[in-house]
Amino acid sequence: METIQQRADGKIKDLMDDAFSGSRVFQSGGNEIVGNDLRMMVLEAAENSLRRLYLQFEMADHAGWDKVYSQAKLGSPDALKAVADDGKSENNPVCKAIRNFVAGGKKGLEIRGHFEDAPFGWSRDAVDGGLQVLLVDGILRAHDERGKLIDPKGLERKAIGKATFKVESDTVTTEQRIQIRKLLQRTGISAIQGEELSAVPLFLSKMQDLANRAGGDAPRPKLPDASLLGEIGQMAGNSQLLALYNHRESLGQAFEDWNGLAGQIDDRWPSWQSLQKLLKLSGGIETADEIRSQARAIEDQRLLLTDPDPVLPLVKSLEDALRRELAACNQGYETVLESLTAQLEADSSWQKLSEEKRSEIQQSCGIAAAEAQTVGTREDLIKALQKHPLKAWKDRIDALPERFACAREKAARELEPRAQTVKLPRRTLKSNEEIEVWVKEVTDQLKTALIDGPVVIR
Repeated sequence: METIQQRADGKIKDLMDDAFSGSRVFQSGGNEIVGNDLRMMVLEAAENSLRRLYLQFEMADHAGWDKVYSQAKLGSPDALKAVADDGKSENNPVCKAIRNFVAGGKKGLEIRGHFEDAPFGWSRDAVDGGLQVLLVDGILRAHDERGKLIDPKGLERKAIGKATFKVESDTVTTEQRIQIRKLLQRTGISAIQGEELSAVPLFLSKMQDLANRAGGDAPRPKLPDASLLGEIGQMAGNSQLLALYNHRESLGQAFEDWNGLAGQIDDRWPSWQSLQKLLKLSGGIETADEIRSQARAIEDQRLLLTDPDPVLPLVKSLEDALRRELAACNQGYETVLESLTAQLEADSSWQKLSEEKRSEIQQSCGIAAAEAQTVGTREDLIKALQKHPLKAWKDRIDALPERFACAREKAARELEPRAQTVKLPRRTLKSNEEIEVWVKEVTDQLKTALIDGPVVIR
């Protein structure tokens, strides 16, 4: 069976050779391909036709374009070395063709379709690689569907078709980029060659924050004019870089000025806050009224940063006055406390109680010794005034007689459980007759109360 098959195959081959032995190959237009091997003649004709269809194919005929794209995506300035090109991107034939086609603006899908079709027939790698190189070099810029500028290193291949590419109307020289990087470094921002544009948003944000710290509400100086930052922020691509370059001197000086103002404000602001706290805690003492007037002038005229420092002397002066006032209040409390304590200790009922019971009664009636005042530092003074404001000291002192009366009452009840408290009527007496009436009223009140047991007068 195998022999029969081999003979049949051989016969078929002979017949085919006879059939094609006289074959001739012609291209469109009548051009004949001369040769002895039909297969080679057909391949030659096909290649000739492809050359006719894709006249610009050889321009991008290199296997390294995928590497060009990946290197350019990383921001490499010499990505074209992957296709044996050491020159500038604007001189590369593929990049030049793409740039010319993009002109005023093209979608990525349109750019790909144009160069993948005749007469180019370029690979997707060649088109994407050329676009990426032009983006990194600042010759093109890309915007997403919302019109937002795309960072060259952040453009993914899947997004190229939807992105819009435009030719930069301005070019930035190497020397200009160096000066721009120096400006960025002046503010503490590092940017490598070719990636200056990606650092601009951070620079503008940092400068705006600094401007906001260099002024503000009174008594700080007014906010500096930062409108240039907004104008630059509205720009895009190389226009934005050139704006930084053209204004590099004024922006650099603004950074130094604003940084200095912000530092001075940071240094003096705590004193101003302390002054405001102390004024709120100072009540109506005379010194506070005078200082409050001066503080109002500092605020109205925005004098926080004037020299010499207008705030610190006011703080120290008010601190001293408040320490004196607090000491006087404390002394007044101690004086009344000592007097009332002496009266209580002379009370016969009190003398008969144990120390433990006395302590219990004092605590229940709110009788406490004056607290030691720790006011050595500004913070200590503020805490002391917050705990016992000046306005509350009079109430504390006025409350002492009532608290000691409470103690006497409880002491009497301890000894005489049936003891009752009688509160004498208060009245303004203007004549002897009125005194006699009051005395009789009190006498009758006490005699009536005695019927029910011992009396404690309050």
